[in-house]
Amino acid sequence: MAIRFYPPIICCHVATEFIYGQILSNVPSSTLLRAREFLDSFEMLTPKRSTAREYARIRASLKVEGRIIPDPDYWIAADSIEEQIPLLSTDTHFTHVPDLDLRLIS
Repeated sequence: MAIRFYPPIICCHVATEFIYGQILSNVPSSTLLRAREFLDSFEMLTPKRSTAREYARIRASLKVEGRIIPDPDYWIAADSIEEQIPLLSTDTHFTHVPDLDLRLIS
């Protein structure tokens, strides 16, 4: 699966959450530098106006159903849908996102 989508692609919200976790964990600066270098190996998707519309559609749809997921995950799902690429995740709450090509991994 990963080889099919090379170079690996992540959205900026995944990178943000990754760095946030590193900072919150108070890792040494050398570890934070390695984390940033690791992220440089990925192609980075950045949100567009159309991504914002997709985000809003997903969030409204889930809210009507009484479902709420973490805010960054709306963006992650929106990027995946908009770019028509599968989302690889361990987070089962993505199963509730309509039109998402989700590949759950364990």
